[in-house]
Formats: sequence, structure tokens, C-alpha cells
Amino acid sequence: MGIATLEILKRFCAKEDGRYAMSEPFAKGGYTYATDGHIAVRVPTPDVADTGPTDGAKPVDAASMFQRFGGDATTPWPAADYHCAEGECETCEGAGRVNRTPCDVCHGTGEHRCHDCGDVHDCRRCEGGSVGGDPCPECHGVRRVVAPRRLCVGGVWVAVKYDRMIRSLGEVTYAVAKPADLQQPMVRFRWPGGEGLVTGIGVSKVTR
Repeated sequence: MGIATLEILKRFCAKEDGRYAMSEPFAKGGYTYATDGHIAVRVPTPDVADTGPTDGAKPVDAASMFQRFGGDATTPWPAADYHCAEGECETCEGAGRVNRTPCDVCHGTGEHRCHDCGDVHDCRRCEGGSVGGDPCPECHGVRRVVAPRRLCVGGVWVAVKYDRMIRSLGEVTYAVAKPADLQQPMVRFRWPGGEGLVTGIGVSKVTR
């Protein structure tokens, strides 16, 4: 497996391990996988030995997911016709500020006791956000913005974050799987170097 392929896989890993080991790609049964718990990709690596977590976290059984949602994925990935909606600002992660540090007034609690009346209020320095720093240039401190949020893929809403990750792979095709025992549908996708699965965030009334 080349360095370029490894770098592609790392984009799909979680930022850190939680209960399961997802912060690094791992090899299993002739494939190398990467996942953050909502999206998973794999590439064939028949000459790479199986690897597992080294920090005590549980391994992810990604192979069974791909076996369960097997089949063709032949429909071209749709154009970036995003649905916009109000939501948490991604630039500041809903904090309203960037370059964040613990607030020097409330010390990270988000609250401040008034010296005059004795009541507890949201801290005026960080506005209850429990961080100092500079006002976010995207939301201007209000913490929410109207922005592209999701894309309709075969009648399934896929978060813009994951659409952009998938789109970066190049020529992608897909198929939708909607098992009755799952709360959310899955979208299986393929690109010339591998394949993946992404969890939908709802079902659209419009199919594209």
C-alpha cells in the first residue's frame, strides 16, 4: 500500500479512539479499513498482515458491515446540489469564538456570579460559552449559521461533510441499502481504488 493511499484512508479516521479503535487505518482479511463510526472505507491490500488496536480499545468489525451491504454500486454520485439549513457553526464548533482558551473571567464554567445581586448569569466575557478567544469570523459569535448541510443521494440525506470526503475520491458510484432493522439507511459507494459505506441522516422525499 502506497503512501498516497494511506493518506486517503487517514481522512476517514476518527480524530481519537473512544470505546473502539478508529483513529488509525487497520488491516483485516486482505483489506485495509478506515472509519470514524459514521463512514467507513476499505482498499484491497492482500499482502498486508492483519493489524489490531494497541491501546486497549476494541477493534471495529468493519468487514461484516461490507459483507452485509454487498452488491453493485453503479449509479454515478450526484452533483453537489446541497440543501441549506440553519445549524451549528462548523468553523467554531458552536462556541462562537476561535483561537479559544479558557475564559479568564469564569475560568471555563460559562457562568459568573454577579457581585451586586448575587445571582448567577452567563459569563459576559464568553457569553456562556466557557471559552475566551476571538469572535468567529463565520458566525460572528452567534454560534449558528445557515449553510449547506446535506445532499440527497438516491433518496437518502448524506451530511455535506461526508459528501465532500467521498467526492474527493474522484469518480464515485453508489447504491442505497435500507434494511428494515436499521434506523438509518446506508449508502454504499465505490471508486477506482476501493469502496465505502456511509450512514444516512434521514430519508428525502426527492430521489436524485
